[in-house]
Order: sequence, then C-alpha cells, then structure tokens
Amino acid sequence: MALDIVDLQEFYATPLGQQCRRRITQMIKAVWPDVNHLSLLGMGYPIPYLDGYKAQAERVCVMMNAPQGIMHWPSEEKNLTALIDYDAVPLADQTFDRILVIHSLEHAHMPQAYLRELWRILKDNGRIFVVTPNRRSIWAQLDDSPFGHGNPYTMGQLSRLLREFQFTPLQSVRGLYIFPTYHRSLHSSFRIFDLVGPLIFKNFSGLVGIEAIKQVYGGVYFKEKKPLMASLVRARTT
Repeated sequence: MALDIVDLQEFYATPLGQQCRRRITQMIKAVWPDVNHLSLLGMGYPIPYLDGYKAQAERVCVMMNAPQGIMHWPSEEKNLTALIDYDAVPLADQTFDRILVIHSLEHAHMPQAYLRELWRILKDNGRIFVVTPNRRSIWAQLDDSPFGHGNPYTMGQLSRLLREFQFTPLQSVRGLYIFPTYHRSLHSSFRIFDLVGPLIFKNFSGLVGIEAIKQVYGGVYFKEKKPLMASLVRARTT
C-alpha cells in the first residue's frame, strides 16, 4: 500500500528524512549531474530531489500516482504537478528526455503496464532512472519510513524487469547505508555507515537504482496476439 502524500511530507520533514534526502540526492546526482536543455519528468514523489534540476532543465513536470495523492509544487509558483493512474499517463508519445522514478514503481499493482507507459512517453534514446527499496535491506523490513512499503526489488530483479520492457540498463547504483533510526543521538555515526557500507554491506543498501536507455527498436506489445498471428499467416500465404 502506498503512503499518503502527507506521510511522505512528514517523513522528509524529520531529521531522519533530511539525512535520507541528502544521501539520495547524492545518489541521483552521481547518475545525472545535470539535465541542461533536457525535459525532465518526475514520477511518484520526486519533489525532494528536483530543486537542483528545476533551474537547469528545459522543463520539469511531476506526475503523482493516484493512491498516493497530490500536492502543489513549487509552493510559490505555478503548479507543475498532476495526478495520474499507473497505467494511463495523460501524455503524448515521446514527450520527455529523462524520467526519474522514485516512491513509485514499488507501489504499482501492475508494474508491467506502468513501465509500458513510461517507455511510450520517453523520447527515442531517452533515459529513465528508477530507484526502489532494496529487498535485502533493513529499510524494507520496517514500516515506519516510506522505504518499508510496497514491493521492494533486488538489483537483479529490477534489471530484469526493465529489460523485459525494452529498457537497456546502463549503470546501477546503491545508496542509503545509514541505519533507520529516529534517535538523533545516533545520527552522528551515519558518516561511518556512509564510508563502510559500500565496502562491507554493499548488497544491503537501503535503495537500489538503475539508469536505463529506451530501446528504440525493442518492439511493441500487442494485447491481442491471436489476430496478429493470424494476419501474419495470411500475409505469408498470399
């Protein structure tokens, strides 16, 4: 079950949420250091990570999933957010150069339909960056943060899912090695986790992320397979 937008806002307002925000921002920036002159779409709840991109990108929009709810963003400017269904994104084909997916895919009841929509609205050779909770992490086992809800993935599961729907993974990243505690007295030790985590606890990172490129000639999915096959048979026999 997806967290409500209010729960997400409240989490990121906490000291632990701020610690997570800094580390996840670094994770995303390591993959996309800039988006100059590109169109960027954020799916799910990417708002904590878009401030640095808003001034760079040609345009930035946010699509929030219906079960989650919606908020106005940016707060002091014209609204750039919309509420959508996972399998029916109200955008034309090949609309965006980059799509950032966070607090989203793990909540999709039909991730296949969701990824088909993202493939459709991504420009040819456009890139998608999907971030999900790591199934093996302690974060995915606790329900008092946004990363303990929905269906988490291992890196291998996420990679296979993207490949299945005509995305070619380019690079994989891991992040969020800190311990999920709200006790501020322990936050001073987080730097140690940042240093030793990638070396000792690599497979147990809180998040996994994959940047992938759209396969332009990857093929198209058809719902009605039998009529399609029948038409091919007729074409070969005539």
